[in-house]
Amino acid sequence: IEAACGDFENEPQFSDAHKWAFRYGYLMYREPAKVDKAFYDEGKTHFSEAQIMELGNYMTINYGMQVFIRTLNLTPQG
Repeated sequence: IEAACGDFENEPQFSDAHKWAFRYGYLMYREPAKVDKAFYDEGKTHFSEAQIMELGNYMTINYGMQVFIRTLNLTPQG
């Protein structure tokens, strides 16, 4: 996990497919305008369209849930 949170682009333990998926998550959250046709075309060299949709769906559901929970202003109990 630590390696993926750091400079994952230069981590030899990750395949090009892993690096693309990490980049996808980063860009979806930080710079969504960069997730364009060229980016998806690169992704298709590693994943099927269905797999890319699944990755995107997973990211948006998790991000959306985090945003929703923050609006509730919940505080831990116990």
